Amino acid sequence: MSDLVSMNGVQSHTGGVYRDLKRIDVHAHYIPEFYREILVQSGLGQPDGIGSLPPWDENIALRAMDRFGVSTAILSISSPGVHFGDDSRARTLARRLNEEGTRLIEEYPSRFGLFASVPLPDVAGSIQEAIYALDELGADGIVVESNHRGMYLGDQLLDPLYQELDRRGTVVFVHPTSPPCDCNARLAQQYPQPMMEFIFETTRSICDMILSGVLERFLIFVYVTCRRGFTDSDGEDRSIASTAWPFQRRPA
Repeated sequence: MSDLVSMNGVQSHTGGVYRDLKRIDVHAHYIPEFYREILVQSGLGQPDGIGSLPPWDENIALRAMDRFGVSTAILSISSPGVHFGDDSRARTLARRLNEEGTRLIEEYPSRFGLFASVPLPDVAGSIQEAIYALDELGADGIVVESNHRGMYLGDQLLDPLYQELDRRGTVVFVHPTSPPCDCNARLAQQYPQPMMEFIFETTRSICDMILSGVLERFLIFVYVTCRRGFTDSDGEDRSIASTAWPFQRRPA
């Protein structure tokens, strides 16, 4: 796959070739029906306080991509991720989701890519899944949440995973999630977490990575997403979601 600038045109879902489709959407979530069912069964049908899980299938996604001039969407699983308290089930769910993402890539060449899920805070399982997804499935990177059941991204327990990602120069897509505890019960009940807490969660986790030296010790490419950017130590809002670095797909 060529990069965002040099793409000449792709086949649209409606059959035509859109010569002006040159956008790569790196913040594109997929919700396979089996994942939706697991979320509902786990009491997470309204994750992070949102009203409901939106409808999703590849046809909906492709129509939206064609409408907005998106050549390729890099699929990822959003908050709350794959780990709901059981390591074994989280490993199974991550594998199933990554293989479903790969199926979509194979069925729609050039239209989809994949940031693979890993079952953090299970570090050993995450290493195993990252190696499989990157080396066997050819994923474009991995997605992590801003924290995994209270484990933030600067935690030294994550160093063995970062070592494996370092060996591959892996793209790490950081997506915010709810904090592990409520800062204020009223605010948490009144407002969905993406409205406020996602901003501060992003700040907390990325600052933790920087201050703990993760980005000095390991060659990983961190792409941060948050709907309103993040807040620096002086409280100034900074939008960094779209220009962190020029994303390029891994070779097929």
